[in-house]
Amino acid sequence: MLNDIYERLEFVKFTVNQIKNESFLSLFNGLTSAVWLAVVQNSTYFCWSKIFSIVFEKFKFSNTIANSMLMSLLAAIITSICINPVSVVNARMTMSAEHVKFNIMTFRLEEEAICK
Repeated sequence: MLNDIYERLEFVKFTVNQIKNESFLSLFNGLTSAVWLAVVQNSTYFCWSKIFSIVFEKFKFSNTIANSMLMSLLAAIITSICINPVSVVNARMTMSAEHVKFNIMTFRLEEEAICK
């Protein structure tokens, strides 16, 4: 049964292979930038959410579910616009680190072939 689950779920297969090939701690590579991304994202969202709630109160909008959803939507849109550049940089940093790791491994393989 567990073998069947392992074969069907790509995520589980990838995770097991990652742990076998590198280590358990390799699952946490990039955690620092991911935490900072989450901090910036949540701070931006809740800041804009508070700003919109103050604006809605100032203009005497009624406190309804539709208005709360509208405030959340506006805050989420602005957060997405602000966070996208940070996400792009984070992804490119991760990809360049993987590229460097691949190049180092390729170099080692070529070096071993030359030495033989």
